[in-house]
Amino acid sequence: MAGLIALTWRGDATLALIVAAALAGSMLVASLTEALVPLLWKTPLSDPALAFGVILTPFTDVCGILFLFGLSPLFLPALL
Repeated sequence: MAGLIALTWRGDATLALIVAAALAGSMLVASLTEALVPLLWKTPLSDPALAFGVILTPFTDVCGILFLFGLSPLFLPALL
């Protein structure tokens, strides 16, 4: 959806691909970390969602920003 908005806004498919790839990478990191934490959590009588919710949300947000800022310079000549 965000890639489609970027495509309509700028009329450039490169920007849409950058945004779509950054969102896909962010969702991949979020799903992998949220799935692996309960498997790795060994403390009994404790809920891993409550223990790591505060840590994983900023982690996935930072990874999403890093994906966006990491992909942007690679495609900067095509955007200008």
